[in-house]
Amino acid sequence: MIKSSLTPQSDTITLSIPLNYIGKRVEILLYTDEELHEDTCASTHDSGVARFKGLLKGSEADKYQQYLQKARQEWDRTI
Repeated sequence: MIKSSLTPQSDTITLSIPLNYIGKRVEILLYTDEELHEDTCASTHDSGVARFKGLLKGSEADKYQQYLQKARQEWDRTI
C-alpha cells in the first residue's frame, strides 16, 4: 500500500504505478484534509439511523419509502 499527501500546484496530478500493481484493481481517493476532518467529526456525534437523515432527497426518498412500506406489509402477511 502506498499513501501520500501533497498540495497540488495545478489541476493535474500524474501517478506512476508500481510494477506489482499493474493489472490489479486499485483505489484512488482524492479529498482535502478539511473534508476528512468534517466527516470524522460528524460520524462521532451521530449514531445509528440518525447519521443517514437527509441522505435521500425528494422522489428518490419517496420511492424507497414506498418500497419499505410494501416490504413491511409482505412481512406482516407471512407472520
